[in-house]
Amino acid sequence: MNCRLLNLNHFMKVLSTFFYIVLSTAVVAGDEFVGTNAFDFTKLSHSARSEAVANALTAGKGLSAMSINPAALSYQNNVELYVQQFQGLGDTTFQSVFAALPTEWGTIGVDFGMAQLGTMERTTLSNRSDTGLSFSDSGYRVGIGYAKLMGNLGFGSKINYYQETLDNQKAQGAGLDLGISYKLNEHLHLGSSLTQITLKKIKYIDTEALLPTTFRLGLSYKTELMNNALLLGLDWASPQDSAGVWNTGAEYILNPFLTARMGYSTYSDQAQWTMGLGLNIEKISVDFMYKPSRDFGQSYLVSFGVGL
Repeated sequence: MNCRLLNLNHFMKVLSTFFYIVLSTAVVAGDEFVGTNAFDFTKLSHSARSEAVANALTAGKGLSAMSINPAALSYQNNVELYVQQFQGLGDTTFQSVFAALPTEWGTIGVDFGMAQLGTMERTTLSNRSDTGLSFSDSGYRVGIGYAKLMGNLGFGSKINYYQETLDNQKAQGAGLDLGISYKLNEHLHLGSSLTQITLKKIKYIDTEALLPTTFRLGLSYKTELMNNALLLGLDWASPQDSAGVWNTGAEYILNPFLTARMGYSTYSDQAQWTMGLGLNIEKISVDFMYKPSRDFGQSYLVSFGVGL
């Protein structure tokens, strides 16, 4: 019991230091921690596994949790590559590639994603409808991260570059992700992250904007149900552009080949529940996520991965 209290006290000291570092970084890099947000398409860039559990992976492990907490990479023990396709509302799509490479000095992770955000009707001051013209919105992001596990404590960071094209106007930006993860015991993990810290304000013509920075604090608990492993996650997230959000998710390993997933988020009353499946056949993995929306239809995300 005393050992667990010491471990928890150690984590709280590290977490306090982490808070100081990330908040100082945010203030220095972005001049302020509030403002108009840009590049909202980056919210589509999470993995199929992460989305299926409502992104409750701040204390998660591996490449699939990298976009939530880069420290998750510190637990990656094999080379992994996966690609995924997101089909959202209307004609919104997002294609992405993720890769992880463990080394003796730590784990390197990279990702690349491209978003097609649909076509919109062009209007003018004199004609607000039926112009017969349209324009499109698209964007991409590329990132590289590094994580290191030292005892029970994992650190991670990731640099991201973004570009969005709206009609014939382009905007670029860069952001920083920081995270920590702590193994309290064999069942309980704790984690925290600050993602998409604005390193330079994004400028659209004459309007300046910030990245949609999000602070997260979460835990994961591993137990058993009917002799099968059950992983539970609970996160509190504070997006820069909305009030605090609670995310919770569960992964139930039915057998070595099949995992069932479900999540719930308070982020929106339109699409609170998510669900998914994970299929593993030797070194090949397939993950599927389904998110119903009350008024806007359904969203799907499918990923295919290979581990070496």
